[in-house]
Amino acid sequence: MKRMNYFGALAVAAIAFAGCNKVEQSIENKVEKSGIPFEFVASGVETKTTSDGYNATLWATGDEVNLFHAVAGSTTYVSDGAFEATAGGASVTFSGTLASALTEDNYDWYAIYPQNDNITTPANTGTKGYVTVGSSATGNQVQDGNDSKLHLAGTRIPVAGKVLGVAKDTKPSIAMQHLVSVICVHLVNGTSSPITVSEISFTGTEDIVGTYFIDFVSSPVVYTPSGAKYVSSTATLSVTGGAAINPGNDAVFYMAVKPFTAPKGGTISLSVTADNGAQVRQKVLAADAVFLPGSLNSLIFTYDKSASSVAEPTSKTGWYRVESATWLTAGDRVAIVNNNGTKAMSKVQKTNNRDGVDVTINAEDDYKKLTINDNVQQFILENGTEAGSFAFWCDNGDEASKYIFAASSSNNHLKSSFTLDANASFTPSIIEGLGSLTAQGLNSHKVLRYNNLFSCYTSASYDNISLYKYYGTWPDAMVCANPTISQSVNTVTIECTSPGVTIYYTTDGTNPDKTNNEQKYTHAFNITQPVTVKAIAVRSHYTDSEIVSKDCSVNVATPVITFTGTSFSISCATEGATIYYKTSTVGLSDIVEPLESPVTYSAAVPYFQTTYVKAYAVKSGYTTSATVSQTCTYSAGSPNTYSCTFTNKSWATNAASDFSWTSGKDGAGFSNNGIQVTTNSTGANATTKKVFGAVSQVIVTYNTNASKGAGTLELKIGSNNTHTENWAYSTGTGTSANYTCTFSLSSAESGAIKLTANTTQNSIYIVSVSVKAMTMSNPE
Repeated sequence: MKRMNYFGALAVAAIAFAGCNKVEQSIENKVEKSGIPFEFVASGVETKTTSDGYNATLWATGDEVNLFHAVAGSTTYVSDGAFEATAGGASVTFSGTLASALTEDNYDWYAIYPQNDNITTPANTGTKGYVTVGSSATGNQVQDGNDSKLHLAGTRIPVAGKVLGVAKDTKPSIAMQHLVSVICVHLVNGTSSPITVSEISFTGTEDIVGTYFIDFVSSPVVYTPSGAKYVSSTATLSVTGGAAINPGNDAVFYMAVKPFTAPKGGTISLSVTADNGAQVRQKVLAADAVFLPGSLNSLIFTYDKSASSVAEPTSKTGWYRVESATWLTAGDRVAIVNNNGTKAMSKVQKTNNRDGVDVTINAEDDYKKLTINDNVQQFILENGTEAGSFAFWCDNGDEASKYIFAASSSNNHLKSSFTLDANASFTPSIIEGLGSLTAQGLNSHKVLRYNNLFSCYTSASYDNISLYKYYGTWPDAMVCANPTISQSVNTVTIECTSPGVTIYYTTDGTNPDKTNNEQKYTHAFNITQPVTVKAIAVRSHYTDSEIVSKDCSVNVATPVITFTGTSFSISCATEGATIYYKTSTVGLSDIVEPLESPVTYSAAVPYFQTTYVKAYAVKSGYTTSATVSQTCTYSAGSPNTYSCTFTNKSWATNAASDFSWTSGKDGAGFSNNGIQVTTNSTGANATTKKVFGAVSQVIVTYNTNASKGAGTLELKIGSNNTHTENWAYSTGTGTSANYTCTFSLSSAESGAIKLTANTTQNSIYIVSVSVKAMTMSNPE
């Protein structure tokens, strides 16, 4: 065969495709249906076939197609569902059931393979029921060995046919026609060594493989991209088991594509990957190139790529052009540059694309070296979702760092997202430093290229961009700062000064596991017992922080003081805590902290005037709570009057008295009943056997039979200050008379009452004592 270093003319010839596979349905389980038994014959040399390895055209028993019928000339189509081949051969009978009876004289009949329950009309332009042409999102076409056509069959090589105006009592015979065109690559080894081909890609001027809704009623057939599934302008053939091609020899490789017309002036590309790497050639068409259904379209390609003599610059430091995709690996730092080295992708994400930033390229030995600035987007490569693909993670040093992705099937959009999916996974094709990046997702605008802006297009030249990789140790340390663990009362907060990090932590003293999402820190948390908190900060492409640790003790909850107006209560949320308190009737400032000789709280405490309380709580192994303060105002209503009458000088009281006394010191004097006598003496005193709450007034009634007398009465309630009132009388005649001495308190006091009588002239007889108080009770 003549050796050529360029594409030959596009030769177009009809062939009979070989090969057959059972249907691979991408739909729900088939539905059993009842109807009218019916048969038709599918025949013709260009039919869906099994293969004998050559060009035989045979149906296989059990093959299924969709059958449709319509009244002759009508566009109202009836879907009859699946019909099955009853035998194998070139022209076989298909059996099934009709969805409706044939009541008219003549009918049009339509059939399509592969069978798909979702195809409900032969004029399908975009409702449901797609057909795969050539490649799909799940994989490339695969040729097993050189020159083989066995793969040109099956569910990715659809066929369809129609016959019109058939009498209703005549069995239809439908000649099936191919719905694909075939690219036939005649590959010549133009090197001096044997080569083995591993992959061939053909790129057209529009989408040529993928999933389509097919209208085979129309002529020519109409192919509508399925949109939500997959279409691509590049058909890729993986070659397995191919023999080595010796220098000067050739082999033939086949791939199915959607029929299309490449217009004059359009560019088609062919890429061949063999032992020395990928080699790409493009051709600008001088005339329209028509790829017809059922035709073979021959392309002659001479592979003469020499093994690259440029070694990867692993010993250098700086940004160097990547000459082969084999130089790339996850973790590399790269920049995306246009093919002439004047513009690099900006780090600023615009709404739908990115600008180019001016850069400088210099030659250094056999390499191209890039000089960049802070406006250039630097990427860290991650493994993509597909084998051989990479995700480009924007390293902007902040929490807004994202992945770029092909964002649309209808617009040339390049955007950024936190999601790493197939649309963010780009497969590089790089030959001698120039190449392309193609996203692996369903969005059809998937080829990243530079066209005054960096964005994504449906197709691109294979030499539109370059990648530059940083070699050497990156000067800016990419290390996560150590997190800080802090505690406020019983709330623990973990923070890190490095942006964009994820913090993992534990509270049981074990080291955090950064693969365990349950240990991921999202917000401050409370602790109810002493714990050891450990934390680590991590970020993609950054060195992890050190694991930091903090022993966090639990603060006893601050007590809560509540009051009713006559008593106060103290509670603490920490179970098992002991509460201590101290009170004052003067003011909160009168209670010095830390509390000296506090009282252990056990139950509600009554009070009889405005009372000031401070309290704290403790628990073994815990941090003592904060001290809480509370002003408990007094409001209990009208006071009661309690009285007693003395019967003799020993402070004894009569039976009708409300309370009695314990004598501290009796007075000397007369023995008249009904009085306590003190005569020219001091310190006669007694204390009530009851305690009084909120005493506001005490009235002491006394008597004398002298002509005059004088002295003092002292009143002390509980631990309060002593109140003193003067007493005096002057009858002038020595006759008996009753007088009163009144103690009116400015603020209520509580406790037992101690009364002391002093005389400085003659004597008095204490007859009775009246106490105005809120309560009277036995002492605790």
